[in-house]
Order: sequence, then structure tokens, then C-alpha cells
Amino acid sequence: MKKIIILLGSLFLFGACQYESIKLEDIPEPEPIDPTVDISFVNEIVPIFTDGDNCTVCHTTGKEAPDLTAANAYQNIISGGFVIANNAEGSKIYTYPNPTASTHVWKHYTSREAELLFTWINQGAQDN
Repeated sequence: MKKIIILLGSLFLFGACQYESIKLEDIPEPEPIDPTVDISFVNEIVPIFTDGDNCTVCHTTGKEAPDLTAANAYQNIISGGFVIANNAEGSKIYTYPNPTASTHVWKHYTSREAELLFTWINQGAQDN
């Protein structure tokens, strides 16, 4: 009897939940990145590495190179040869976790993140 009550209670709880699904066509496309407007390393690139469950899960001080923590990211990607200024296609920080790459198994950039990195590198990879 106790199992039946638990089962009925569970069905009631699941039946009471309502979910709205979001259709892809309802999500607005982000504005294209203007390559003539400087991309800020601190404000736009560092969050790609550090926000949420992103790169710094593995790429942090004392773990996997390069250290992509906010305080160390620029120095590490430049001195470690992960960025070739003005050459995104030749820069590992762009190509390795690119959305189309099969080389990085943990995390890939979103299309927007890849576009930001591409533009920043091709603008000279400034520490700004």
C-alpha cells in the first residue's frame, strides 16, 4: 500500500510540472562581430576561458598548460606560442578547441566564442 501511495504521489508531482520548449527559430541571431571594433582581451576573451564550466576547469595554475586564469592567461598564451598575432588559423588557442575540431575532447568554443577569438587574434592579439 505504501508503494502505491508513493507511486501515485510521484505521478501527481510529475503531472503537475509544465515545461515550455524553446525553438531554435525563436532564439535571435547575435549581431555579427565588427572586425573594425577592437575586441577587449580582458572583457571579451578572458570570460571565454573563465566563465562557468569552461577552460579553467583544466587550464588553471598547476594543471594543464596553458594557465588560462584571468591573471595569467595573456602571458601564458603569448609566451607559450598558443597565439600567433594576426594569424588565427595558425594559433592553437583558436584552432585546437574550435567548434569544428576533433582534437579537444572536453570543451569546444561556441561559434560566437570562436568568432571573438578569431577577430581578436587577427586584430593583433592585444593585451587590452
